[in-house]
Amino acid sequence: SWVGVHVPEKSPTFKSSYQIVYGKPEYGVLFKKDDSDAGTPVWNYYNDVWYLKNNVEKSIGFLSFSNGKNDSAIGWEQAVDFINALQETRQPHLFIWGQSGHSERTVLPKNGSERQMEIDVKVNQSLPAFTRCSLDNNYGNGQSSDGDASGQVNRYLYWETNDIVDTASSWEITVALMNSAPADECLVDITPRRLQLFNVAQGQVVHFTNIDKSTGALVGSGDVVVDQYGLITIEQTKVRKGGNRIIITL
Repeated sequence: SWVGVHVPEKSPTFKSSYQIVYGKPEYGVLFKKDDSDAGTPVWNYYNDVWYLKNNVEKSIGFLSFSNGKNDSAIGWEQAVDFINALQETRQPHLFIWGQSGHSERTVLPKNGSERQMEIDVKVNQSLPAFTRCSLDNNYGNGQSSDGDASGQVNRYLYWETNDIVDTASSWEITVALMNSAPADECLVDITPRRLQLFNVAQGQVVHFTNIDKSTGALVGSGDVVVDQYGLITIEQTKVRKGGNRIIITL
C-alpha cells in the first residue's frame, strides 16, 4: 500500500468512513464467523496492529508501505503503530516515510521500483522477515516532530527466490543488500516465514551458518532456540552487497 489505513480508529479523516460500515467503536459491534463464534469487536478485527499482535505465529504476505509524517488524512501515529507491530512480530515488510503528505510513495525491494515487483513472491514458498536492520532510519515515537523527517526500514534488503531450500532437515536462502545501499554491509535479524517443509517446534534447537557468497567465507554461526510462536530468529547477522547464504539445520 502507499498510504493505507492500518488502525482505522486512529485515522483523523477516514475513521468516519469506517464508522459508516462498522458502527462507532462504542457500539461494540462484533464480527462473528458463525453462531458458535463469541465474536471479535469489528474495530479490532480490521485493525492490522491488533491482528499482528494476536496472531504472531501466523505468516502474512510481504508488505511494502509508506506514510507521510504530515498526512493529516491518514494519520502518522497509526503508521508508527503498524511498523512497530511488524518489527515486534517479525513479519516481512518494507517501510518508507517522508514529507510528501498524502502523496507519499513506497518502493519495492531489489530494484527499488515504485510499481514493479522484481521478486517473485509466492504463497507456497518461504521468505525472510528482516527486522532491526542497522541501516534503518529513525521514524520516531509517533509524533510528527520526532525522529527523522524522511527515511526507510528494510529499503536496501532483498532475497532470491530461485535458490531457496526448504526441506524437512534444512532451510537455505540467499539474502543481500542492494548496490545503492549507503554501506557495503549491515547487521539485521532474519526470521524465516511461511516455512513449507522445515517445520520446527517450540523449544527445539537449530543451528545456523552465514556464508559470504562472494568469498565463501564463514561470516557467522550458532545455535538458536525456537521461540514460543514456533519462530526462528537469527539476531544481528551480517548481510553484504555481494550476498550471503543463510543455512539453518536441525
